[in-house]
Amino acid sequence: VMGDSRSESSWVNQCVMGARINGSQCTTSNISVDVRPSGDKAYIALTVDGTVRSNTSGTTDEATVFSTGYHNFHAEKAIYMDGHKITSSPASVGVSANTQFYAARTNFSGVPIFGRIAEGIALDVAQGKAGEANAYTADQIRNEVGPRLDNEAQSKFDKANMELETRVWGPLREQGMYPDTMSW
Repeated sequence: VMGDSRSESSWVNQCVMGARINGSQCTTSNISVDVRPSGDKAYIALTVDGTVRSNTSGTTDEATVFSTGYHNFHAEKAIYMDGHKITSSPASVGVSANTQFYAARTNFSGVPIFGRIAEGIALDVAQGKAGEANAYTADQIRNEVGPRLDNEAQSKFDKANMELETRVWGPLREQGMYPDTMSW
């Protein structure tokens, strides 16, 4: 029925899995509204498809590992209109996280032979934790997108319900013209 796009950038600065993570991320999302079949109510699906791109470094006492991330998410929120009120269900969010570790720097970087070996070991250790890093990232995205979609949508629905009551249903009741039955 309709759609919109949004792009937001932010800095990353947090401690994860024993490393200090610093960098930046950019989230691009496409929001759409789709009318779906329903037996007894108007049913609208509010969907958000997005991508989070990140460029970060993770630092421990032993090494700094550099990574890029390309993470996709899909969120959906069901909205219902029963003729009197707009209600919704909590958003469901699916995430596919993909972090790639591409370089490392250690205390031995620049030292002939040992530097390259130490960097390779640090990169191998980081790549061994890629599954854990991706699971953590997916949880972070899920925990950000779901509540944010719920909160932003709920404030709009509360306002719409108030407007329906004050501009449509209330005046119809006052005039004795409120419908006995409705079909949506």
